[in-house]
Amino acid sequence: MILFASVAAAESPQGVSVPFQVPRPLPAPTGYARDLRLLQEFEHYDQLELQENLKQLNRNEGAESASNLQATLLRALADPRVRNFIEMASNPKVGEAVQAVVKHPKRTNLFYLEIGWLLFVMVLRAKVFSKPAHWFRRWIQGIAINVLFVLGASVIFPRVILGQPYFDVIGYFLEALGFKL
Repeated sequence: MILFASVAAAESPQGVSVPFQVPRPLPAPTGYARDLRLLQEFEHYDQLELQENLKQLNRNEGAESASNLQATLLRALADPRVRNFIEMASNPKVGEAVQAVVKHPKRTNLFYLEIGWLLFVMVLRAKVFSKPAHWFRRWIQGIAINVLFVLGASVIFPRVILGQPYFDVIGYFLEALGFKL
């Protein structure tokens, strides 16, 4: 697979404006190193460069498939949420927090606890919804049980078992999405 590293506008030898330089292939590192290298290359774009390239792409809508791929990447990079995720992924604190969660010795206990919680909530729902009730009361009960399940599975149990690194990772993701914590 060839990855495109250069997407700036250039001129051909005949003096005609060409939408993109001829893409040069990158060496193919593997795994995390490859992802980190791609993120670092994308970080070098200024917002003005992105806007200029997007304007040029909008003028040249009849581009080839390679240009379409580059256009898609440029449009994605113009989104501030994508840029926030790129910045978040390059933050060493995020990497440390993710590694702490992934390598936690009690993560299998969390998995078993959440399976038990899911089974408990299923039995609770069956018990609650087996009784006839008004539609509004059933609706409120369904919302309450779902909120109870989500709070238990995503907040309470991970906090008790995994501790603060779990909330650090969740906090970094929420900040990248634009929520102010």
